[in-house]
Amino acid sequence: MKITDTTTTKALLLLAKEEMRNDLSNGKDLLQEIFRERKLDEENLILYKYLRARLYLKTYISSKNIEDLKIAHEYLCAMNRKQPKGFQNQAYYTIAFVSFLLFKATGNGHLLSKAERITERALSFNSENSSFLFLNGEIEKFKQERGCAAATL
Repeated sequence: MKITDTTTTKALLLLAKEEMRNDLSNGKDLLQEIFRERKLDEENLILYKYLRARLYLKTYISSKNIEDLKIAHEYLCAMNRKQPKGFQNQAYYTIAFVSFLLFKATGNGHLLSKAERITERALSFNSENSSFLFLNGEIEKFKQERGCAAATL
């Protein structure tokens, strides 16, 4: 494989992803440095947006600040229906999960519909995907607790 600037940038982005697992602050700093110092081609820009969304999702999980969740959602929307190569399933799950969490926080029924559509579609391809099975269970549990059907939301 030919080593190019694009390949190096992708490697740095993947390193930032790993850093976010270990130390959120270091991962955030590395992502910011990559964005400032490197020209991102379309593929790497999509991966960057996905990683930024994951960063804000992780921040939301610890802070419970709804603004972090909204920013995560904005980054996911900015991917323009494109998923980073090699991360398609993770990206779809992140989109569905963030949409569901944001629905719970805001009551926007469109977000619940989006989470349900993505989850149902993913499970139609792989009915044993544990992440989507979990999310489907959370959606159903939420709907049962609220005593409502998807059509009434």
